[in-house]
Amino acid sequence: LLVTSLSLTATSCLAGRDTSSDGISRVRVIGEASVTSAPDRVVVILGVVNQAVGAGEAVAGNARLVKSVMASLDEVVGGTGKSESQGYQLGPRYSHQKNGERVLEGYTVSSRIRVVSSDVDRAGTIVDAGTKAGASEVQQVRFELHDDRAQRTEALTLATKSARAKAD
Repeated sequence: LLVTSLSLTATSCLAGRDTSSDGISRVRVIGEASVTSAPDRVVVILGVVNQAVGAGEAVAGNARLVKSVMASLDEVVGGTGKSESQGYQLGPRYSHQKNGERVLEGYTVSSRIRVVSSDVDRAGTIVDAGTKAGASEVQQVRFELHDDRAQRTEALTLATKSARAKAD
């Protein structure tokens, strides 16, 4: 269920309501409307995080995991969608000693994979396939419309009618 809400401020010239400094009478009203629609696609963002002592080892391990996860996701979404790598981050990992020193423990690599599918009923299957293949985080599951222009237009029309009814 997707809800689109728009607010519209309508200005009408109505004598005696509110006179501005330029001498023109105005009334300001707000019209609101909500339109609901079933989503036609699901977007899933998965994270692949791993650690290793050396930076090269961490990078190589993450690359293997990402390749595995993407292969699994491509198999699950098939012709209904696609998966793509979105981001990559490598950083040192330190431990803190009692004497205040930081000691390099290794490196952490994080990658993000974005999956889009027009089969919204497969959201759980996408998450399961990704985590079984090596994704360690489910960062987001979002249901949306591929093109929401018709719903926005309908909401704007309804909001305009609501504002006009209040102004009259």
